[in-house]
Amino acid sequence: MSHVEKNLLAGESVVYRTRPHWIVCLKPALVVLLLSVMSGLAVKVATSGLAAETSARVVNQFLIISALAVVTAVVIPLLLRLVVECVVTNKRVILKTGLLKIRTVEMFLNRVESVVVEQSLLGRMLGYGTILARGAGGTPEPFHKIAKVKEFQRQIQEQIRQTNEQGQAAAIK
Repeated sequence: MSHVEKNLLAGESVVYRTRPHWIVCLKPALVVLLLSVMSGLAVKVATSGLAAETSARVVNQFLIISALAVVTAVVIPLLLRLVVECVVTNKRVILKTGLLKIRTVEMFLNRVESVVVEQSLLGRMLGYGTILARGAGGTPEPFHKIAKVKEFQRQIQEQIRQTNEQGQAAAIK
């Protein structure tokens, strides 16, 4: 059970959930891969004067270290991606980050003033972007590289619409 589900209010249910896009893992992996290739070339040049056996051992050790670095550069962002929750409930918008040190931003739907989506060209093509949720009297809270950001925005707007309709129906009675 997720952190958000453990902390739902009475009568509250999760309507939509998303996480950061997989693109958050790409940049660190590419940087480490590029550095590994460049370093590998330097190692190859530096070991060219050594005996073939010694040179092969150094290059093999370097390849193992480089492979571990690339895997680490992918695994850490993947883990960080898993500890971020972006949730729309029938009563609130909840944005939670962290595993050991948790930070949550929660806004009741009736207090949400605006939900702004920013997407680059690549973000539009791959389906990610930044969402800025502004509550009444508050500063906008940006959450970067969120997957399906337009659907997240639509779900918030739909829940606000339903909340307003329920409030109007209750006022008429």
